Amino acid sequence: MKILFILNSFYPSIGGVEKVTENYCNELIKMGHEIYLISFRRGQISSMNLNTTPDFEVYNGINLYRVSDRFYGIFMFFKMIKIYKKVKFDLIQFSDFWGVFAIFFKLKYNIPIVHHLHGYQEICPTGLYLCGNSHKYSIKQCHSYCSQGLLKILRERFIYKSIWKFTDLIVAVSDAVKFAYIKTKFSLKKKILTIYNGISLDENGASSSTKNLYQIDNSNEKKDRVLLFVGRLIDHRNIIKIIRILPELIEKISNLKLIITGSGPKALLLKSEVEKNGLNKNVVFTGILTGDKLANMYLNADLLVMPITFPEPLSTVIIEAMSKGCPVITFNIGGMPEIIDNEKDGFLIPPYDWELFKEKIIKILTDNKKLIKIKQNAKKKVELKFNIRNQARKINKIYLKLMGRK
Repeated sequence: MKILFILNSFYPSIGGVEKVTENYCNELIKMGHEIYLISFRRGQISSMNLNTTPDFEVYNGINLYRVSDRFYGIFMFFKMIKIYKKVKFDLIQFSDFWGVFAIFFKLKYNIPIVHHLHGYQEICPTGLYLCGNSHKYSIKQCHSYCSQGLLKILRERFIYKSIWKFTDLIVAVSDAVKFAYIKTKFSLKKKILTIYNGISLDENGASSSTKNLYQIDNSNEKKDRVLLFVGRLIDHRNIIKIIRILPELIEKISNLKLIITGSGPKALLLKSEVEKNGLNKNVVFTGILTGDKLANMYLNADLLVMPITFPEPLSTVIIEAMSKGCPVITFNIGGMPEIIDNEKDGFLIPPYDWELFKEKIIKILTDNKKLIKIKQNAKKKVELKFNIRNQARKINKIYLKLMGRK
């Protein structure tokens, strides 16, 4: 089968959606499918200049096309037509509202189209209205907070309405996402299902990696206790709150270090906060890490802290950490409880309870026996529930059914 993926961005951008899509594409290629992918030259996190990337390349078996996002993305539509004339793809899978271009191929060539929902953008671009204290916001207030602007929201909602009318199936990455859409758009109930994101595992059930590629500086004879944060350095990740409670944590755990991996607009602010609190010896900023270097961070950490107050749809970072035996502490919001069983393979804190968040970190890092058990359970959870091979098989069955229906 020849499958076309449409994404806002892809390699070398390394966000969650890009990672998940690449994982699916790799497994589908192993099954014998031909994969074609079109993306814009854009991305939130990238180690390369996206403007210098080629128009076409074969990346890990994926036929990757890049186009300009000018003029409302019309170049993507032109590229889709050109690819179809050349290879006659059988199915289209897309994210975001660029799937509106797929409607043409659905109507003219009867090609099945699948909408993959990675988040809440289509019903709440900022997530404010879906956040744990949504009762504080009216629709009008939500729009006033939305950085995209009211006119753009209305335009996109018109586009999404068209997409949902013609799409054959909608795949949500978590029940949290699925039920948010059903609650808002009840008509979608009959064509939406959940398939969790997955990560690649080796034969032993753990992602392949090389240890000790990034050494944590141990200034004490006693091995450091390590808290790890991985993600974009933006407001709703709340990493500044962890920095501010770190002095209290160090009073209880003197050999504690915080490793912050990632980049973003708040990096300078966070570094300033570390300086102001005299925490230079306890906090390390690594910048963006990928592959074995990132895997090594998970292997060395005692606990991944994810103090996110936005209803995260389904965190790939958390799944990756757990696959390495790195348990996670986070708030019980969004898709988090679908990944973590509290006190069994991770820790869920009631939203916005920062005092309990702090107390739980201390309790976890001072109970080594329980921590070891949690680490083991975390690895098992990923092996059973978030193996990309199993998730890709589910997607493949859907493709085959849609092709049979066609």
